Amino acid sequence: MINRTFLVPAILFVAACSKLPEQPPKSVELTGNDQMRYDIGTQPKDAMAHNFVLLAKNTDPAKFIEAGQSETANDYIPRAQASRVIAKTKLTGPGETDTITFRAPSVPGPYDYVCTFPGHYVSGMKGVMTLVP
Repeated sequence: MINRTFLVPAILFVAACSKLPEQPPKSVELTGNDQMRYDIGTQPKDAMAHNFVLLAKNTDPAKFIEAGQSETANDYIPRAQASRVIAKTKLTGPGETDTITFRAPSVPGPYDYVCTFPGHYVSGMKGVMTLVP
């Protein structure tokens, strides 16, 4: 029997708010697991890939996910709604990582984030980033 070790498929994003005085960037590390939660995962990428997509304010995440179901070549992100994406990573599998840097929106409030891989949003791979003044 072959024993495999997989690296954590980490998604790292850094946000800095443009309306505040210059401050050091904030770093947050997210990883995706086999239970479709942001944590550790080991299944093959074609069966269980993960990404992080931060949506513009007032974007309906369920409609966004539905519109991207056939967008396999675009990591299940609907091309027609590209302007609704603030930041995104590529889909990652075991041993893969992606790092993004972006400016946080200047308008305080909640911003939804989702994993666009089929079935992951409805299974709980979603969250809210809240910007406070």
